[in-house]
Amino acid sequence: MFFVLKILRSSLAIVLGYAAVLGVFQLGFTLVEHAYPAVHRSIAGLLTLLLIACIGGVLGGFVTASLSGTHRRRHAMILGLLMLIAGLLIVALSPPPADDPAWFVWGMPILALPAAMLGGRLRSRK
Repeated sequence: MFFVLKILRSSLAIVLGYAAVLGVFQLGFTLVEHAYPAVHRSIAGLLTLLLIACIGGVLGGFVTASLSGTHRRRHAMILGLLMLIAGLLIVALSPPPADDPAWFVWGMPILALPAAMLGGRLRSRK
């Protein structure tokens, strides 16, 4: 019974960490695109969106590590790997965006793993 509860806690930590990532993405991207509609046409706008994605990844890793109980960094790494795999699948299977450069499109999923691991490390240091 105890083993099942550990698996449930680990799974819930990763799911809630991913929800935190998606919340930051949605809120941050919506605010930036609302305030600056031409965000996809400038390098500064694209870098701002990448920064928001990194902040979301760090927060997601922190949330996952906080809720996991044990092996905090490992849980954050699993979240980062899931975000990396999901992001690469989205990039590979979706038609290429007309306005966004390749470094931006591929940078989003590639930065997911280090961002989540940084969040897990920040939490494990407390």
